Amino acid sequence: GRIGPSAYAGLSGEDRYVVVRSRLVEDDISLRADLPEECDLLGGFGDEGDDVATTPQYYALKWIALEDPLRLDPDDPELPQRYALAVLFLGAGGTAGPYGPADAAEEENGNALTAAEVPNWIKSYGWMSGKHVCSWAGVYCHIHAAAEMRAAPHREGDGNGNGGSVEDGIADMVTELRLPKNGLTGTIPRELAALTRLKVLDLGDNDGMDSAGTIPDAIFQLKELVTLRLNNLNQGGGIPSSAGSLAGLRHIDLSWNRIEGSIPPEMGNCTSLTSIALSNNRLTGVVPDSFGGMWHLVELLLNDNMLSGTVPDAALGGLDNLVRIELGRNRLAGPVPPSALALPFLEMFDAGDNDLTGTLSDESFDPVSDLRVLILSGNDIGGTLPSTLGSLSNLETLDLAGNAFTGAVPSELGRSKGLIEVKLEGNGFAGSVPGEMCDRGGIPMKISADCGGRECNDKDEDEDDDVPGVSCCCCEKCHSSGGDSDDGEPDGGGSNGSEQKDSRPDGGGSDVGEPSSRRYVVIRSRLIEEGISLESDLPATMGEGATGTPQYRALRWIASEDPMGLEDPAHPALIRRYALAVFFHGTAGEGWIDAAGWLSGGDACSWIGVDCRVRADGKDGESHEDDGGGGDGEGADDVRELNLSENGLVGTIPRELIALSHLRVLDLSDNGIGGTIPPVLGSLKEELEELNLSGNAFTGAIPSELGNLMKLIEAKLDGNGFSGSVPREMCDRGELPMRISADCEGRECDDEDGDEDGKPGVSCCCCEECH
Repeated sequence: GRIGPSAYAGLSGEDRYVVVRSRLVEDDISLRADLPEECDLLGGFGDEGDDVATTPQYYALKWIALEDPLRLDPDDPELPQRYALAVLFLGAGGTAGPYGPADAAEEENGNALTAAEVPNWIKSYGWMSGKHVCSWAGVYCHIHAAAEMRAAPHREGDGNGNGGSVEDGIADMVTELRLPKNGLTGTIPRELAALTRLKVLDLGDNDGMDSAGTIPDAIFQLKELVTLRLNNLNQGGGIPSSAGSLAGLRHIDLSWNRIEGSIPPEMGNCTSLTSIALSNNRLTGVVPDSFGGMWHLVELLLNDNMLSGTVPDAALGGLDNLVRIELGRNRLAGPVPPSALALPFLEMFDAGDNDLTGTLSDESFDPVSDLRVLILSGNDIGGTLPSTLGSLSNLETLDLAGNAFTGAVPSELGRSKGLIEVKLEGNGFAGSVPGEMCDRGGIPMKISADCGGRECNDKDEDEDDDVPGVSCCCCEKCHSSGGDSDDGEPDGGGSNGSEQKDSRPDGGGSDVGEPSSRRYVVIRSRLIEEGISLESDLPATMGEGATGTPQYRALRWIASEDPMGLEDPAHPALIRRYALAVFFHGTAGEGWIDAAGWLSGGDACSWIGVDCRVRADGKDGESHEDDGGGGDGEGADDVRELNLSENGLVGTIPRELIALSHLRVLDLSDNGIGGTIPPVLGSLKEELEELNLSGNAFTGAIPSELGNLMKLIEAKLDGNGFSGSVPREMCDRGELPMRISADCEGRECDDEDGDEDGKPGVSCCCCEECH
């Protein structure tokens, strides 16, 4: 690296501006048009004259050159990333202003100029201060040898510990930028391409961004990207062919934007991809055949676009790792892809509301298939239904409404034990809905069919053929054959005037042998006795005091509304469902980004984010077989993982999670959960190995009870508002150390009290990473 004082040490502010501007333009970090050749030394944010460009780039450069206490050398490899982040802050609504030069007193004390005197972002601590960017909210770094980029530069510093020489040619380069759901507005700047070491870029779910903005093509030049999440930003633009050069990309989510054009076939070069989410855009063209080379692909979400052509069956049919395919609400034509439907691990296939034709073949459905959801509604598929549909033991939802199917509904559908919802209306079926689909015992099937105007025992066609359709004695909704329900509503909309009278007790989905009020009392007693819930959270009887606690809402659902209808209050699956239901209500599940399956009649192990598979080596996917058997429709498989990261969770963590006693992984990172960590989580000491609560809004002290989790090997607690210190019980672990990350940057390890100046963070003597 450079030895001795910086060659730029004596530059005036104006000259520093010019030198830094020259580098930014020459390196194509910013456009010349966005950076005036000179700057106004006195003007504040928005105070420049009409002849000076008032761009975020200009204000960011002005801050870097004149006002940043760190005063990086113009050749410092970290300067471009600091500038790029400043452009993002000023251009994406990080501050409402005012923005101007520091006063004399501030400059004498070497304090940072704060460009966020009125912060707009939800999390903005550290931004535009004199601290290193690695301490700014949502910014994560990795140390690289400066020689990999440039010779190690000199930093001018401010005499207060900020700046100074880069020791041993080392530079902290930004590797992750995570600002989801953070109140960003404005647009995404092209300058983010200066973060050349970036592996994770997550700006998702900032839906207040300028609808006139576009996703810059330069983003797709970040060669080291592993995760790219720019979903729900209301941004336009297209996907450039350069996206195909991101060889290490594993996750891309550009859903819920206004992206136009076609999907570049070059994306097929991204063979490391495991998930593609491009849904809810304005994409046209075809699904590229080149996708057939993405051997690791697990999720393909292309629904709600304007894609045409056929589904590339030969390409998708070779991707054996696919679990989820969503192609609904496009303009796809041709036959239903038989090879794709037969994929060994496929759980969801949605191609509804397209122009698909042809028939369904027996070969498409394997009895050992994992298929849980099959949606083919709103197409023009004909012929008779293959009986092999009934062999799909894991199938839960079958939606074939609005097609051209004919013949009889196969009785084999009644053999599919997990099937809970079947939509058959809007077709040409004849005869009756088989009794095997109606006589289901404790797991009723929700069926809708063209049974309007037909007697439930009328198994034969009407002699005058004036009332087509099928007879059905157990249908939840009866539609007329024209596609309308008996109340005149269009097919699939609203409630049905001819809805069958529910013969189950209490008007709910629980087919149990005792009133729901009695079940409530019995189950409540058990929950309190076993210490799962507190008595104060559960009123003595159902309906008492109209309480709205998550615990009450969950127990009411279990007792009177759960379609699963577990009869035995002591069944372990019942307690599991209750605990998860409390968690759902306690974290505002109605507003989650994805709540698929939650509080449905399906096995809780099928709810999104819930994994009940034992993984002996942490990787395999073998299902756990409970020694005692399932019994009442749901097995007693233990919940092993609860992973709902980046899913819009708010509220607090309920104590009821202690009922998931065999939980190994709890990942609730990058949400908006607040409050304190319940100390009782320390009772999950039998199995818990990974705990990730980073990127939330937790406060208070970290409970010492977490030190009881003797199998816990990783605890991520950074990106929160914890205070005090990381408990010594988590540090003194003997031969099994715990990898801990926390907001301990700049804190002494024995500093257990909050900083006197109000700086956030915790002290930690054993943390592997301090943010």
